[in-house]
Amino acid sequence: MGITRKTIGRFKGKSVVAYTLTCPSGFSLTALNYGCIVTELLAADSTGEFSNVVLAFDRLEDYESNPFYLGAVIGRIAGRTRAEGLPLNEGANHLHGGAAGFHSQFFETAMVEGEREQEITFRRISEAGEEGYPGTLDVAVTYTIRDEGVWSITYEAMSDTDTPFNPTNHSYFNLNGYKTSILGHRLTVASDQVLQLDQDSMPTGGTLSVAGSDFDLRKGATLAKAKESTDPQLSRTGGFDHPFILSRKEGVAAVLQDEICGRVLEMTTDAKAVVVYMGSGLEEGYQVNGKQLHPYAGVCLEAQGYPNAYREPRFPSIVLKAGETFKQQTSYTFSLAKPTDGGTL
Repeated sequence: MGITRKTIGRFKGKSVVAYTLTCPSGFSLTALNYGCIVTELLAADSTGEFSNVVLAFDRLEDYESNPFYLGAVIGRIAGRTRAEGLPLNEGANHLHGGAAGFHSQFFETAMVEGEREQEITFRRISEAGEEGYPGTLDVAVTYTIRDEGVWSITYEAMSDTDTPFNPTNHSYFNLNGYKTSILGHRLTVASDQVLQLDQDSMPTGGTLSVAGSDFDLRKGATLAKAKESTDPQLSRTGGFDHPFILSRKEGVAAVLQDEICGRVLEMTTDAKAVVVYMGSGLEEGYQVNGKQLHPYAGVCLEAQGYPNAYREPRFPSIVLKAGETFKQQTSYTFSLAKPTDGGTL
């Protein structure tokens, strides 16, 4: 139990260190000092078997480029942003903080061990001008796991100049350990509206009501339903790759459940939105969790502010004012299905 560390390779002339946090119940998280990447999250199923419920590359070297941002912290800005001076790394878009965003940076670490709770904090200074952003940003990302199956992420930051800041975590969940795709998973989201996307998956500034559409997840639906939808917003992206505006500030924001293994994931967050991405763009040619990677191998629940809010005045601002402190927290709680699970959010 507790926290262990192991040097597992080198990127860019620096040591890649894997930190494993383990609770007495066996609930465990492993993360790297590179990109704060979560490579393993062990949770029990209904038979008591522990499996990795996040996608992870089998080869360490695949994390250096990490084309799908597996398990990484995203910053300074999550999602797609109209470039307008920021470097392009996805066609005409600035995506996930740029090519040299937080997902490809090394962080310093500090750890706190407890009897039933383990904690690691990753910290770095993002210098002014990094990926085109103003201001020097001091950022800390803390992962805490608790024995009852809770993984919490806390983001804290301060800048010497006004700067946009909208972080998230890009872990791909597969509650049955990638024995199957996530299309059979059932997702419930407390959201009445989603952001409308254009042909390039950039938010237009408009919103769409979920009522009467395949975006209505308030009572839950399988992810296969979104993949098979004829809604132009969904058929263009092969399922969800959309920001859901959260309709509650407290309580459970989303529930993911897999009937095969019995695992349930509940997400709580104080972020304003969650981007649900079903992994339609995952490509073959990589090995994850011991098998070939395929589209729909995992689903991301990316708690964050509105994508493109830096450029869209109709969205809530993501600008962190000089000298002010940013703090945001998201928690994922793992449990086993009960007969009453799957209700309305």
